[in-house]
Amino acid sequence: MAKNSSLKKIDKLLKKRHKSFPQRVEPQWSNLLKEINCFAKQIKNQVKKEKLKPPEKKIYQQGLKIINRPVFIAGYYKSGTSLLLSLLDNHPQLVALTDESVYFSLFLPKYGHLPRQKKIDQLVDLWLRKLITPSGKPPFWILEKTKKGYQQFVNNFYWLTKKQAKKDLLALVALAYFLTTASSKLETDFKVKYWLEKTPTNEFYLQQIVKLYPQAKFIHLLRDPRSIIASIQKLEKEKSQSKGFVFSLKKLVYFFYHLIRIKRSFSLAFKNQAMIGKENYLVVSYEELVKQSEKTVKRVADFLKIKYLPILLKPTTAGRSMIANSAWNKGRVKGRINQQSLRQWEKELSKIELSLINLIVGRVGSSWGYDLKA
Repeated sequence: MAKNSSLKKIDKLLKKRHKSFPQRVEPQWSNLLKEINCFAKQIKNQVKKEKLKPPEKKIYQQGLKIINRPVFIAGYYKSGTSLLLSLLDNHPQLVALTDESVYFSLFLPKYGHLPRQKKIDQLVDLWLRKLITPSGKPPFWILEKTKKGYQQFVNNFYWLTKKQAKKDLLALVALAYFLTTASSKLETDFKVKYWLEKTPTNEFYLQQIVKLYPQAKFIHLLRDPRSIIASIQKLEKEKSQSKGFVFSLKKLVYFFYHLIRIKRSFSLAFKNQAMIGKENYLVVSYEELVKQSEKTVKRVADFLKIKYLPILLKPTTAGRSMIANSAWNKGRVKGRINQQSLRQWEKELSKIELSLINLIVGRVGSSWGYDLKA
């Protein structure tokens, strides 16, 4: 059984992590992972000792109605996927997983070959961590700072994997999260319609996703490629704890690697939309989202056929105000949409970098309204 001392240790390390974000300062980072892994092991062992408890029938029946109705938020890194998820997070008709699952991009390639039970245990470890610290910044403890909520989540997930043995495991993670937190959704007059997941580059896996989830909808975020590159480089500079992050072979390789993948993401916005139709694939620009927030969020609400509510303009994680996922410190505002990073690229990128961005992404970028020559 997890002890309060374990929770206190994790909480103390989370606060240190927040102060050093986005750096992973050692030994704090390794100690945090160690304590969370220990907590997760204790939770799993406790749940396995007891008979699995079924959820309340009414809540379970409601959850079954959305199990095959996911919405995947897609787009390249630093394109606004976190912002869109945070705006949709607290809507009563949506169940939003609080962090990216990396299910198709990392989890399945790494663990997909394992027997189902081992994949289940890997997902429990992953999501216990994500439900304690979704992003490295507050809010932490999504299921409250006690063992009860986390035991309930694990119980619900294990129970679902037996009750819904043929369902894809990501859907069962979403349903387990809904069953654990459903009271806030059922207290409203609205019926839940979808569950949400966001992982950058989801667009790269459309065919695989649609094969598992034929009713899936996608919202694909695009952003000025110059802003994407500037944001990625700024984060790399901070993570490396280097004042310069000076020109190097590694930086050059990363620069072209990201540019080629940004180009692919922009191209897939056309291809994927044509493949499954505009009624199932919405493309939204980051610039629209931050400069014309109400108009753009209404367009998203119309696409999902959910009621537009003012809470769609307030960024939250699990209903609590979140800190913006900006590469720049001054852009990490809390509980509101940040517009301060729109043209930071002008201060960050060299003329050579700008020319190369235009050379590689210019044509497809202009198709989506980005003039990279300017």
